[in-house]
Parts: sequence; structure tokens; C-alpha cells
Amino acid sequence: MNRKSDLILDPLYDKKEQCILCNHSFTTKKVRSRFVKPKQIDSDFG
Repeated sequence: MNRKSDLILDPLYDKKEQCILCNHSFTTKKVRSRFVKPKQIDSDFG
């Protein structure tokens, strides 16, 4: 049962980064773009 509907996608994923000052490598969490939803849309630009 390896259907797409059986998979649960976590909204966060790990991303490896490196400090530009000391070159220390670390892991941070990032939000998947498909999980970003606007709370409100203003019409002042349209």
C-alpha cells in the first residue's frame, strides 16, 4: 500500500546550513511552501 494518499507529509523539513562567519554546519527547520497559506489578503494594491 504505497499510494500517495497513504503518505503523510510533514509541514516542516530539515535544511542543512553553514555559518558564513565561522563555517559551522547546522540543521534548521524550514516550512514547505505548499503549507503556507495567507491569513488575509488586502485589496489595497488591486
